[in-house]
Amino acid sequence: MTKSRISLIILSTLFVLVFIFSSAFAGGMPRVSADAPIDVDAGFASPLGAITDRTPDYQFTKISYAVKYRVKVYSSHDPAVPVYILKGKGDCATGICHLQATTNLKMVDIKGNGYYYWSLEAKDPVLGWQMIYPENYFRVYSTGFVSKFDTISKWIPVYGTWLIVDPGYLKTKVVAGHVNSVVNKLAFTDGYVFEVTMKRKGLYNDEESFIIVQGQPDLTIQNEERWWNGMQFGYNNGNNCRLSYWDNKSNIGIKEWEYPCNVNQNGWNTLTVFVNDGMLYAYMNGVRFAKIVAPAESGWVGIGGFEDDDGESKALLVDKAEVYYTDTEPFTTP
Repeated sequence: MTKSRISLIILSTLFVLVFIFSSAFAGGMPRVSADAPIDVDAGFASPLGAITDRTPDYQFTKISYAVKYRVKVYSSHDPAVPVYILKGKGDCATGICHLQATTNLKMVDIKGNGYYYWSLEAKDPVLGWQMIYPENYFRVYSTGFVSKFDTISKWIPVYGTWLIVDPGYLKTKVVAGHVNSVVNKLAFTDGYVFEVTMKRKGLYNDEESFIIVQGQPDLTIQNEERWWNGMQFGYNNGNNCRLSYWDNKSNIGIKEWEYPCNVNQNGWNTLTVFVNDGMLYAYMNGVRFAKIVAPAESGWVGIGGFEDDDGESKALLVDKAEVYYTDTEPFTTP
């Protein structure tokens, strides 16, 4: 290998290290689209961090001596064997080369799938394959969903019995003194709306029906009904709303019960939470209840209900739940 080629490899590697470490010190990996343009002076490996594309476009700096490139993609579950290998000359017309995947990767789920890294090799016509970028870590998050509850297959009970009932509702009977909840199997990165339509008849102030975002449930202990973390937005039939968070399986209030809160008492209510770029917005039937600073964290979404010890157990019905990505606040508010 010539001295100039050695220098090129060292320089390219340093660019990538600068990109990775600057992202880490800025507060975690950035949310990078696999199709986003790459700034040549800032680093050349993409994807990095969180993406929602299951067939990424692997992008990297053109190597002057390369006659072919090889991208190897590994799952963190099994780093010994590549999930797949992409070979080719790449589309390098702009100085940034592309190798497009066609095989779907798994998304981040409750079982720990969806975590990957990829390596890049360039083929020298004399020396053969040379390692350029050994480990570029990324995670593939869900692109969103709509659940109309003709099945419960995408949801896992954290606590309580959850059933599908006609004409397409998710139902649970909340046991007094307990927190019933379910979690969606797939995780989400920053910049999304979680919206759920639900109904629960009950005493005015003795019950809470809620949704959770950025959550991490505890599924390891039988009959455990708590979450390790997550932001929770709930209401009761007294026309009150509440914003709280889970911290190590303790629920802590942020904005405690406030009246009035645009609640359709004992009827259908739509709870909406929007998390984007370090902010969290909560809405009851389209009216904003809260806007707070919140960490831009990935995690799971959930649905649930709580009943006081002396309250009468009442069923919670869920008609629809969905997640979609956006950078725009979902409702226009004063």
